[in-house]
Amino acid sequence: MKVHNYAQVIHRDIKPENLLINEEDQVKIADFGIAEILQDEVDEFKTKVGTAAFMAPETLKSKH
Repeated sequence: MKVHNYAQVIHRDIKPENLLINEEDQVKIADFGIAEILQDEVDEFKTKVGTAAFMAPETLKSKH
């Protein structure tokens, strides 16, 4: 089994369709197509991406 250990990866589109559950009831995250890797602690993303119905309210309200 290949395990990714990237604490700095931001998925940017967590929703039920991107969560997979295997036979051992382990949750796996799928579809990293719009994921980003933080370069440092002050990285900030200026664009809103993802599925609006599953975005955090503060993301939808931000001016960026």
